[in-house]
Amino acid sequence: MCHKNLPTAKTVKDDEFYTRIEDVMCEVVKYKDHLKGMVVYCNCDNAESAFTWFFTTYFHVFGIKRLYCSGLAGFCLEYDGIRTKKHRIDGDFRSQDCREILTKSDIVITNPPFSLFREWLTVVGAKEFLVIGNKNAIACKELFPQIQSGRVMLGYSKPSLFYRPDGSLTDKLQGLCRWFTTLQVINKPTWMPTCSYNGQFLQYDHYPAINVDSVKQIPADYKGLMGVPITFLDCMDYSTYEIVDLIYRYAVLDKSYGVKGSQLTEIDGQPKYSRLIIRKKHNSINTFNA
Repeated sequence: MCHKNLPTAKTVKDDEFYTRIEDVMCEVVKYKDHLKGMVVYCNCDNAESAFTWFFTTYFHVFGIKRLYCSGLAGFCLEYDGIRTKKHRIDGDFRSQDCREILTKSDIVITNPPFSLFREWLTVVGAKEFLVIGNKNAIACKELFPQIQSGRVMLGYSKPSLFYRPDGSLTDKLQGLCRWFTTLQVINKPTWMPTCSYNGQFLQYDHYPAINVDSVKQIPADYKGLMGVPITFLDCMDYSTYEIVDLIYRYAVLDKSYGVKGSQLTEIDGQPKYSRLIIRKKHNSINTFNA
């Protein structure tokens, strides 16, 4: 009942990390009303996957219409709430077999390989999804525009423990994993800044925004562009702030910014980690001065 496809990088050989049932349950239960009547496809999951177990066990509780599960073992499991069918296919999510199943599905819920996450997004396309990924995938061109537009949000929980092939638990991926979803995320705790701006933040050398190194340091009364850690997405109040771009070596959205041989996050020639560019909405309430 574990998921076997979570490599940390293309070059890492020791890359088998299995998703815990507890982590699947903790997140998926939040979307119970959304999944009613849907055809769910777990396209990176064999029969022993935590996702497969969860959706076959709670099929009727969630009111799912049909379930498909496929993985590299080369089989597709199909469940309608009464009977289970199993037939041989090419289980690679990029295969034609899996793409055909995808067309019959309403939503994809799984944990694709980290090293193939961008390809997975391309294959899934406009389908609804709920998926575990590396938080650094936020910066990839296939995902960030969807985050900026509001189509994709970070989920409620952060999986941190995974099983190894020998059955032991590891925290090797602690802090690295997030749920990404196109489903509605509501009543999620948000962070409301309380600091004030007094000119203490430096501006990037090649980008017109101030740099803020910590979410807790975000000034509540600053209305210009701010570069903040990408972890701000975990607690961002979308009614107060808007996402403008994301910068590191270049700007993901606005290609007019870029200096050859430099990074957009540089301050006095020293680059910072990737930064989410945000701005306070004009119609938002200034909670700092309230």
